[in-house]
Amino acid sequence: MMTKKKCTALIAAFCMLLGMLLVQIATQEVSAAGFIQLENDDFSNIANGTQLTAGGTANPGNWKLLYYSGASAVNDPIVYYDGGIKYTKSAKGGNLILYKDMSETAVTTGTVVYSFDAKFKNPVGSDQIYWEDYFLRLGANIPTPGDRTNNLGLCYSGMMAKAGMVIMPKGGAANQAVMQNLLGTENKNHHFEYTIDYDAGTYSVKVDDTFIASSGKTVFPIPDDFLANGGAKYFMISMRLQSVSTIADFELELKNFTVTTGGTMWPKQDALTVSDITASSAKLTWHPLATDGVTGYEIYQGDTLAATVTDTSYELTGLSAGTNYTISVKPLFSDSRAYDSAPEISFVTGGFAAREGNLLQVSAGRTHLLGINQNERTHGFGDNSFGQLAAFPGQTKAVAAGYDSSYAVDENGKLYAWGNNYSGQLGIGSEALMVENPTVVSKLENVLSVAAGAEHALALTADGNVYAWGDNRYGQLGCGSAENMISEPVQIPALSGKGAVSICAGKYTSYAVCANGDLYAWGMNYAGQLGNGDDALDNQSVPVLISVLGQKVLSVSAGGGHAVAICYSDANGNGTYDEGEEKSVWGWGSDSRAQLGTGALSTWYNAPVRLTFFDDIEVVSLAAGEGHTLALTADGTVYAWGWNENGQLGLGHTNFGLTPTVVANLPGIRSIAAGYTYSLAVGTDGSLWGWGDNASGQIDDSGAESIMTPAKIKLPLGDILFGTTMIGTSETVPETGGSYAYAVSVYHNGKQTFDGKILTCVYRENGEKRELLGVYPTELALEPEQEETVSGTVTLPQNTENVLIQIFAWDANFAPYAENCIIR
Repeated sequence: MMTKKKCTALIAAFCMLLGMLLVQIATQEVSAAGFIQLENDDFSNIANGTQLTAGGTANPGNWKLLYYSGASAVNDPIVYYDGGIKYTKSAKGGNLILYKDMSETAVTTGTVVYSFDAKFKNPVGSDQIYWEDYFLRLGANIPTPGDRTNNLGLCYSGMMAKAGMVIMPKGGAANQAVMQNLLGTENKNHHFEYTIDYDAGTYSVKVDDTFIASSGKTVFPIPDDFLANGGAKYFMISMRLQSVSTIADFELELKNFTVTTGGTMWPKQDALTVSDITASSAKLTWHPLATDGVTGYEIYQGDTLAATVTDTSYELTGLSAGTNYTISVKPLFSDSRAYDSAPEISFVTGGFAAREGNLLQVSAGRTHLLGINQNERTHGFGDNSFGQLAAFPGQTKAVAAGYDSSYAVDENGKLYAWGNNYSGQLGIGSEALMVENPTVVSKLENVLSVAAGAEHALALTADGNVYAWGDNRYGQLGCGSAENMISEPVQIPALSGKGAVSICAGKYTSYAVCANGDLYAWGMNYAGQLGNGDDALDNQSVPVLISVLGQKVLSVSAGGGHAVAICYSDANGNGTYDEGEEKSVWGWGSDSRAQLGTGALSTWYNAPVRLTFFDDIEVVSLAAGEGHTLALTADGTVYAWGWNENGQLGLGHTNFGLTPTVVANLPGIRSIAAGYTYSLAVGTDGSLWGWGDNASGQIDDSGAESIMTPAKIKLPLGDILFGTTMIGTSETVPETGGSYAYAVSVYHNGKQTFDGKILTCVYRENGEKRELLGVYPTELALEPEQEETVSGTVTLPQNTENVLIQIFAWDANFAPYAENCIIR
């Protein structure tokens, strides 16, 4: 824990859920570190019936010691947390019984529900443990140690019998019920509910969502002696291991012990939680103690009914950013009952904020490019004359840039398209020549990837089928005809059942790689770019199988009139690539600009030729432009060759590249792309680099027609994600309370004046709980590229483990700021 004087501002993780931080009560799994040890390790000197203490303070759960013995006392610690107990037996021997004293507050009328969560650690040799050695008991008395038959205990919960978990309600032999393997022995929380209906004289036991049953019964009569002795006054945890003293490594953790009366169906705490908060939505989850007779739930936003559902979770949508909401949930019953309580929770909508300047992949079109960043958001650069740079609002799994068109596959497998539609290449069935907003391609579902040629496109779906649409003058749609255009996706029949796993679109050609390594090609063939060995160079409107001299194809990339592929030997004969198999690089089609890297300018090759330059270099991906080619090797090096009129080889000159040459001055690279006459590379650090044609500003805004060597493309440092721009700080301060002074620098790197507020949000974090304590706004006005220091004082709570401070930039109306402010 840092001292207050030494608190240092830490740049918050950019992938922080603002909404999650604004939840007033958020639950997390309690870790062992959150427990505080009781008394000391040796309980042998504590008298029976003594309330356990921690640092001289009575524990809040009112736990007392009933019995302790064992030779390994110092190895048997007990810790507590907010009324919960954790007992760990790490050595052999040792016997312990603890109990919770409820005698002063015991209720013996109406319906009473006792609920708790328990986690058991299964020891080695658990087949030696019997139910009477480890149990939980709700009783009217405190039995003497060694009494295993006392019927004043209403419920025994036995643990770790030979066949697994045993649950045994007690109350006479006729009412015993044994449920083998109910919980298993995995070390995870299970929710227990003991429900006693004193008026009806019955009780039931429920674990998770299962009632303990015997002979078809789930409700049992309460024994007379239990009622005569005052009902449920004590709850007991027993670890009695006299007969199995050779066993070590037992562990029991019990928490959230709750007693509700009057038929209350909700636990006192955490009955209703909220998660996944964005600027416009939030997920509600609730956990009632009992659901008998419940037919559904009403969800209220304030006093307004928002929805009626039957599940125990619901997603609120259509919310406003930066707004406080109070939500309650009320049950509906099949009989005349009405809800007896309505758990309520408040939260503030925010949004997911993260650094945007970190790309994972990029696709290059003729004069524009599309990139996907670490938050699965799409960025566009370059020419926008057809609206192809319109922002895509969703999360993106795949993108493709055509000549003047853009495509994106969202997280649900929906395909969207926008930009130039002159040849129907958007696939939306519209006659509009230009579409400026992303529009769903409604004929497709479950799309995995998309590929774009000059004026046609392909899509691969999850079932292995390939679809095509757009310009078809050269048969590049593969549907068996050469119609001028088809404006909606059509399935390619010849590939049905072939198991396609990847697709590629050249300028006027198309390719598909199958799971068994087969490669199919179709479309224009004027320079042999189909690679089918046809001396007549006829176009093909139906996919044809390409032979690569006994090789199988791993991946393919196609340019203006050539194609290149990474192949493998299939030495194991199983049709799939196995790690370590020999790989090679092949090319075919036009070589008039040295794009095949054979070492000389040629005309064309109508069948694949091996590029022996890479026989001893592992190539992981290839990219083909109009007349140049790139290769990325396993060590992150980029090679380039072919046409170089615009500097697209990145070598500092405009001469042809007859053989592959290393592109210098690049960091380690993770992916590459080739545009018409320019090249792109994404660094392992998420940086984007470009070189070549820059006439449309696709590389930088310097106005230079060409960029001759790799230049780092400027990416936005921040962006609006679900409506919030947040780059903040978090600090850990001690549990002393009082006031705390903070100071941060705010740098504005947007294009418009920032006139808004800096919100300093303070949260208390005690183990499993997070609570919003206060929001401190500071008005601030900044011009672009201006930096100011924001400081202030916040009030901190007493008696807490940690305080979290987050700082955000919002506009004057407490709405997320639409540009970029960096807080550091």
